[in-house]
Amino acid sequence: MIPVKPTDTFDSASEEIHVLAKIGGARAGMKAKGVWTAVEGFATPNQEIKTTEVDLPDGDGIVLMVGGKVSNRLSRPTFSKVVVAFIPNETPRWPSTTSTIKRIVDVYASNAKKYERLGEWAERIGWERFFEKCELPFTHHLIDDFRDPAYYTWRHTTQFKF
Repeated sequence: MIPVKPTDTFDSASEEIHVLAKIGGARAGMKAKGVWTAVEGFATPNQEIKTTEVDLPDGDGIVLMVGGKVSNRLSRPTFSKVVVAFIPNETPRWPSTTSTIKRIVDVYASNAKKYERLGEWAERIGWERFFEKCELPFTHHLIDDFRDPAYYTWRHTTQFKF
């Protein structure tokens, strides 16, 4: 149950109070501690009512996408594709993320044609070979087969086709 409007005043007859909190910069394994304090209505002001500690979920991570293009020059715009569905957010230097990006860029630089974009190179060699060459695991989260009806009826580009 989420309240209709945020409030800082609760009815004394309420047995439950639900709280929604947004925590930024949290990493896996951290804990959040909530302390309930009665401000007024008790014999002692600022009396601690209850303390709750919660383990934060392992949900803070990074998704790597490659191959997107916005420009209409030479070919139509393309969407980028997810190549790594989750990398842990390891601040402050992000070692897993930087090593994965470096591996992708190194393989691209040694195999692509001059002036070829990363997405065009991946399309030319095939996405399966892209994952093999970059030594990236392929999972079901990376399948890009969704097409809604607008995909077939709307124009994808501003380029004229006669």
